[in-house]
Amino acid sequence: SSPSSSSSSTMTTTNTDAHKNDTNKTTTEELIRIYDLSPTLYPKEPMHLTPIDPSISLLPKNIVTTTTDTNTDNATTLDTAHRNGYLHAGHILYILDASDKLLFLQRSSNVITCPNTWSFLGEHSNLSDDEEGGRETVLRGLEEELGFVASSNFDNDDDHDHDDDRDAVEYAHAWTVELRPILKNENKTKKGSSPSPLRVTVRNATEFPLYYVRHYGARNEHRVDRQLTYLWIVRFPKRHEEIDWTLDEEVEDVKWVGLEEARRWLSSDAMANDGDGDVGGGSSDSSGGEEEDDGPDVGDFCHETIRSLYEVGLMNMI
Repeated sequence: SSPSSSSSSTMTTTNTDAHKNDTNKTTTEELIRIYDLSPTLYPKEPMHLTPIDPSISLLPKNIVTTTTDTNTDNATTLDTAHRNGYLHAGHILYILDASDKLLFLQRSSNVITCPNTWSFLGEHSNLSDDEEGGRETVLRGLEEELGFVASSNFDNDDDHDHDDDRDAVEYAHAWTVELRPILKNENKTKKGSSPSPLRVTVRNATEFPLYYVRHYGARNEHRVDRQLTYLWIVRFPKRHEEIDWTLDEEVEDVKWVGLEEARRWLSSDAMANDGDGDVGGGSSDSSGGEEEDDGPDVGDFCHETIRSLYEVGLMNMI
């Protein structure tokens, strides 16, 4: 069963960009990089949750585009990626406060995919004015979803020219982020009343990002979500009650849950919904073809595929 709510009274919602994880949303034209895995290293599709070293495993996937911009040769929209099963990069942020409480976010009842279910903060790496690496995605997530102005000192790191190699190196090292809360009065800091910055520590929850795959089947036009998923632990230096949060408008509610209680919640939800379908990852049906449906969207965490991903990072924190 779900833990009792531990929402902070300083948490409010505001109009910011919509969550990037909504499978059925087509309102955004943001582009994401898409990839193939090295056929030498992976002659067959990896199983769900397989660790992948992006520095040696990822190849740009070139597709036909309607633009002359060569920077978008291996880029497309998230909706197109899901419709065609293209591999892309995503990030899960485990937000942890000074009392070792984890932040769970409840999706709004108005979203199309998995309304009212619980999740951790998630983002996809996209292309904006500049190439967005993994760390930039983390900063953007903290800004857009939690209401901070974020900065870090990694911007001048030019030791790695190849973006995927850079992501692999950065993922292996802890780093710090300076956060300033956005004040609710006109979303700007008044002169002379600037809140003290928070120095947040970010580190990887797994040695390598994990291969995530979910087949949605005929229920959702045979979409396939293939994602190289980076799991980040973001530790705040204060208790959540002491921090001003301004949440994305699609957040219905929040819970702050201890690590062991969070483990029990995920585990009990999995047992309560046992049999909702096989977890994806190159599985086959009796005729030798690829499994086309990994089961319905059920449970507090939407479905077994995403729940199993959440559990990996959480278990490495306990």
